[in-house]
Amino acid sequence: MERDPHEVLGVISSAEWSEIRSAYLTLARRYHPDGGTPDGTRMAEVNAAYEALEHRRQLTGTTRPPMTPVGPGRPDPEQEPAAASGPAPGSLLWRMQANEQSDSPVLDFGPYAGQRIAEVARQDPRYLRALSRQANGLRYRRAIEAVLGSTR
Repeated sequence: MERDPHEVLGVISSAEWSEIRSAYLTLARRYHPDGGTPDGTRMAEVNAAYEALEHRRQLTGTTRPPMTPVGPGRPDPEQEPAAASGPAPGSLLWRMQANEQSDSPVLDFGPYAGQRIAEVARQDPRYLRALSRQANGLRYRRAIEAVLGSTR
């Protein structure tokens, strides 16, 4: 069984990225072949843990492991995992990806000025929902609904 990357680096699972990086550098100085107590196996393990957390951070924006479902509705471990073909049809992420290639209008005001509505939907869908209810965002309402879908 593979160890948790946080455990390998000696940090808690809710640690900030700066703490993780600091722990990695400390262990790297210790176990590197030129370090105080060289240990190639331990160094490889430390590198793999850091790379796993870095990869997770780039994909999800957090180093925390994904939440595992509990209670009714959790996946049965004996069943084969569903094919990772993307988000479930009809979900918000699925609708955003479907409309990502569409030619959505460019916002000309606010914090996302110069960005397409489809791009903003990936970053901040709550902003678009609020914008569609504002007087200055009414002209974008149809494009926002096309990207996010009807939420009523």
